[in-house]
Parts: sequence; C-alpha cells; structure tokens
Amino acid sequence: MKKFVRKKIPLSLEMAPLVDIILLLLVFFLLTTSLGLQKVAQLD
Repeated sequence: MKKFVRKKIPLSLEMAPLVDIILLLLVFFLLTTSLGLQKVAQLD
C-alpha cells in the first residue's frame, strides 16, 4: 500500500498526508466543540 502511494505522490508532497491529518483533526475539533456548545445551549 505505501509503495503504491509513494509512486503516485511526488517527493515534494511527502508531507501532504500529515497536513491532511492535521486538517481532519481541526475540522473534527471544530465540529465537536460546536456540537458541545449546542448541547450546552439546549441545557440552559
């Protein structure tokens, strides 16, 4: 699997997967915090 991905991705984009993971974590964090705020607002 990794070899296949390595062939498709240029060396300049080696860090792309890491950036994708960081972006996914940011989106997940924002979604969870927004949902949490909505739940708190509903409890009030």
